[in-house]
Amino acid sequence: SAGRFNLGRVLYEGRITTKEPEQGLSLIRDAAECLYLPAVYWILKHEAKLGYSQTNQRYEKLLQEKSPCEMEFVWGLRCQYSECRDEDMAIQYYEQSVRGYCTDAFLQLVAIGSKLNENENNSPEMQSN
Repeated sequence: SAGRFNLGRVLYEGRITTKEPEQGLSLIRDAAECLYLPAVYWILKHEAKLGYSQTNQRYEKLLQEKSPCEMEFVWGLRCQYSECRDEDMAIQYYEQSVRGYCTDAFLQLVAIGSKLNENENNSPEMQSN
């Protein structure tokens, strides 16, 4: 729905598409560092070059070390970047994780997400994968 922020799409679009990829990456990094998850940025940066088994091992390691709220964030990343690419589940986890963590960074991501969603609605040829 229009009023619901789509953090899964923000993270996905922000790192690879449209007019502000660098800003998207920077905000993702800020959010990850604020969550005490610098390794998350490493995963996002290198995910395309690694096999899924390697990235999944890193997720598992993070999940063992983190608080429940941080784990929601990591599970969201797993849902988004694993073979299943389950965006709905990713969004659900991100929305759970946002409560109490990195509010400013996430609000900035949300703002970029709104602009990206507008861009997507206004350009039919935009890639969805």
